[in-house]
Amino acid sequence: MNSRAQSFFLPEIKWSPSSDRRLRFYGTLTQDAGVLVTRACILSLMLSSTSGDSHAVPLFTGARIKGVRISLPGVTAPTVPQSVAFQWLGDVSKPDIITINNMGTMGTSRYLVVPKGGRSAMWSRAGSLTATLEEPLFTFNSNDVSIGASTACYVDIDLEVNMLYGSSAAIALPAASAPQGISYAALDNLGTGDAVGTWIFFPLGALCVAGNTAPSSFSRSGG
Repeated sequence: MNSRAQSFFLPEIKWSPSSDRRLRFYGTLTQDAGVLVTRACILSLMLSSTSGDSHAVPLFTGARIKGVRISLPGVTAPTVPQSVAFQWLGDVSKPDIITINNMGTMGTSRYLVVPKGGRSAMWSRAGSLTATLEEPLFTFNSNDVSIGASTACYVDIDLEVNMLYGSSAAIALPAASAPQGISYAALDNLGTGDAVGTWIFFPLGALCVAGNTAPSSFSRSGG
């Protein structure tokens, strides 16, 4: 083939480039109300909707976790020391429980990455089977020694996401909960069995669907 013919070949186009995003959430843990984050939770964090509509479109069509940061603000007497227990989940993840403790006024922060080979670092894809989307990725809870104590903390989640190819996924929610334009859901937006999640950790610096309260219904269809 001569050079003249070769000039008609076009370079490959990548139709679904990925981008990095960091989302921040804030909430208060108690010993009887831990947080469980599934693949469906991650894929349902960023939504587009029309005011008054009862459906929203998830904008993440693919996502994978790069890391999670747990930050505990400083405490002063007589507040009890704070402690959070964090665990990566998945059949092939190392079964360690990571404890983040804070006993001073300066606060503390810890960045956590998925153990090598852990499923929690693998991509989640819109359109997957329900059983796949319900797979738990990580969980965390208050580990305070005082019974009934509460622990307020910030959670940053670093994601690599795809947003540019089509998906039939949709979120059904009360019409009054869907604001105009782009909004975000709580980190713990969906539980297993397509039930409303615990809705403890709400986005900071972004419009939250349903405000900082759990909607009466929140379900994902279309994978």
